[in-house]
Amino acid sequence: NESKGYFKKPNLYKDEITARKQSANTPSSVNILTGGRIIQNFYTDDIQFLGRPLPSPIADDAIEYYDYLIEDTLALDRQIVFKIHVEPVKKSDPGFVGKIFIADNIYALVKLDVELNSAANFGRIFDRINILQQFNPFDDNIYMPIDYRVFAEGNFLGLAKFGFELNTIFYDYEINVPISDDFFGMVVIKVMSDADKKDSVYWKSTQTIPNTFDE
Repeated sequence: NESKGYFKKPNLYKDEITARKQSANTPSSVNILTGGRIIQNFYTDDIQFLGRPLPSPIADDAIEYYDYLIEDTLALDRQIVFKIHVEPVKKSDPGFVGKIFIADNIYALVKLDVELNSAANFGRIFDRINILQQFNPFDDNIYMPIDYRVFAEGNFLGLAKFGFELNTIFYDYEINVPISDDFFGMVVIKVMSDADKKDSVYWKSTQTIPNTFDE
């Protein structure tokens, strides 16, 4: 789908889906995994998988929840970046295991490549859930997500293996534009009346992630 997202501090959200199409072979398990929230932002403390909240590795109280180990110092877009391994202090606590990349001096999160640990994989529907997200600076050096990718593999009842990928990109940010509280109302996700009527010509003109040959 294609959508416009709005956020106003501290907790007002709204997504307007301007165009969408549904693939017949999209597994229903994607909704189980994300709890209906396809797009998430690891800069927030409000992260959910499988219907339950999980603490972000950079949440306000994450230092008490996660262990951190600096593994390397890299250069990314001409910037010094620390590659840090992160995992919950207690293996029995649900959370993320993997790498986060923190910019030197400003300590901004610029990239994250993590998996859900076994304690977070409630129900054991999935064998592996990998999340990757990258961030870029925008107005006044405010870091915002530029993509969000999920790779999941599972085995349904031990009978059928499955896997899928979710790929999302973010662009055309407008930051600190005044928005009235009344604009948000009670609707978090709004599907525009013509969203399902967009034809192949429209999708070809707006597609931001090109299909592979197989797709």
